[in-house]
Amino acid sequence: MSEVLIEGVSKRFGRTEVIHGIDLRIKEGELTVLLGPSGCGKSTLLRMIAGLEDISEGVIRIGGEEVNDLEPVERGCAMVFQNYALYPHQTVRRNMAFPLKMARLPRAEIARRVAATAKLLQLEELLDRLPRDLSGGQRQRVAMGRAMIREPKIFLFDEPLSNLDAELRVRMRLEISRLQRELLATMVFVTHDQVEAMTLAHRIVIMRAGLIEQVGTPLEVYRRPANRFVAGFIGSPAMNFIDVREVRADATGSQLTLGDGSTLVAGALPAETASVGIRPEHIRIGLAERASLSFAAGQHRSIGAEHLGDRSYRYLSLPFGELTMLAPEEQVIDETEPLAISFDPARLHCFAHDGRRLERAAA
Repeated sequence: MSEVLIEGVSKRFGRTEVIHGIDLRIKEGELTVLLGPSGCGKSTLLRMIAGLEDISEGVIRIGGEEVNDLEPVERGCAMVFQNYALYPHQTVRRNMAFPLKMARLPRAEIARRVAATAKLLQLEELLDRLPRDLSGGQRQRVAMGRAMIREPKIFLFDEPLSNLDAELRVRMRLEISRLQRELLATMVFVTHDQVEAMTLAHRIVIMRAGLIEQVGTPLEVYRRPANRFVAGFIGSPAMNFIDVREVRADATGSQLTLGDGSTLVAGALPAETASVGIRPEHIRIGLAERASLSFAAGQHRSIGAEHLGDRSYRYLSLPFGELTMLAPEEQVIDETEPLAISFDPARLHCFAHDGRRLERAAA
């Protein structure tokens, strides 16, 4: 196991800078997920750690050793790719043994490691099959086995589950988590899928446009997003955002004037609040006298729903904009009746005009 230190690292392709002087510590023995939209630089950063991309500026250290000028094979990293990268005409056994043969290990040691790794990954009955005879999940386990067999310092995963169906993705997430715990391995996992990030990571590194927006545990980035981008990116469906024209303090706390001119009473909020966010799961249809927001018949319109069996997400059009809420499956929203929406004001997230998070005064 080794930690990875990334210090002032930049990457340019010609005149285009895609990684902008980032600093990051990937802790020893942790599974760190690089999360962000397509094109944010997460795969480029992973490839720089592996040595598959040159570093334009800065330093990368693995286990305390600077690796900028080391070849990929010298860095002690093993990479698992999205497309498996298996040799199609070689059996599972030979695919797994290949890196050890290249390292000229004795045959007995190669056989021992192949057997031990196959047992750990439950591949023992597949050792003499070709990749074309395997399912997608089995191929990905073979690719992981070929990485593990080298006993690397760092495991690097570049969107390894993207080609799998939904059920297999869940199973492989559990498998990767189990292996990480058993091996106590340092792993860096790239994905654009927040479910993968939230379920796998010890820490999530959220990236946008070649910069790091926030680093934290899954619960930290969910509960206290650093800015409006992170708040909207983490959570499915996304957080609701309501534009605020004005914040006025009164005896009850703060009175917000919304974009349509309506008002919302909340706890004490920063005066510079330009928008507030509330997650769909924190909104309820309530009694009119306890409502946070009330709408007369004809002021609200249903624009869709996603039914999940015991509950559903409802998408509403309201005077100030659209709102998504989580509701019991049997609950009916009648457009011809008044609508009262309630939520705990303490659940509101506040953001400034530039998108940064605003901290609320302690209650």
